[in-house]
Amino acid sequence: MNPEFLRRIEMALIVVCVILLTVLTVITCGCVTMAKSAGTSPEEPTPMPTITTIPTPEPTNPPAVYIEPYEMWKYRTGGYNMSQWFSWRRDDVSGLKDMLVHVTIYRAKFLPNYRYWSVSWGRYYWQAAPKGSKYLAIFPCMYMDGKDQTYDPRMFGMGQDHFYLQYKDQVIQPDTDYRPPNRIKEFEEYWDLSGTVRTGPYGYYRDNRGGNETAQDLGYLRMGRSNAWDGYILYRVPVDARMEDLKVLGRFDGFGYAWWELQ
Repeated sequence: MNPEFLRRIEMALIVVCVILLTVLTVITCGCVTMAKSAGTSPEEPTPMPTITTIPTPEPTNPPAVYIEPYEMWKYRTGGYNMSQWFSWRRDDVSGLKDMLVHVTIYRAKFLPNYRYWSVSWGRYYWQAAPKGSKYLAIFPCMYMDGKDQTYDPRMFGMGQDHFYLQYKDQVIQPDTDYRPPNRIKEFEEYWDLSGTVRTGPYGYYRDNRGGNETAQDLGYLRMGRSNAWDGYILYRVPVDARMEDLKVLGRFDGFGYAWWELQ
């Protein structure tokens, strides 16, 4: 046979074999891929983790909380009950003379109105409290210890302007409408703390010599219980104020401060 013809037939067979091999490879790969797809389920998404709050265990022995008793707080802040004494002592105040002074609030009384004696007209008149208010009278007593000149440094007295009322967060001064020469009918039968004389306005001495009633400022506080400053101080307070709502504030210059409950 012609050698050229045989070479061509050989080349054609080689091409046919290559084509058949390629087709067989493609078919085989597709079957494997389908088999993998059929035998494996799709992957599910990973769920989010759940956050669990672990409660803090209660302490078996909770820390102690200190609450200051009311009586201790009152003592620490200079508070006193009715009729308790606030005192101070200063040695060698005047030369070798010592000073020992005591002060207290021993009585308190509400008045919706009161009757006062008019010196000029010689009769009693009613004094009504303004609308929404009423009167309160407190009775301070201040005296200096002493039976001889060792305890008599002639201290200036502390008048009505040394005592204030506190109602809630309001500070109330003595009533400036009241005139000390005009005695108050409702207090004419009240005795002082020592039970020796009838009370008048605190810090004043009432003199009715010659038929003309006056009230003189006492000026000095002298030694001895019989020289005590004792009497009433008048205030105007809200009409719904109660005794337990009120406190008396005492200002004693360089000798300290004190306050009293009125219950």
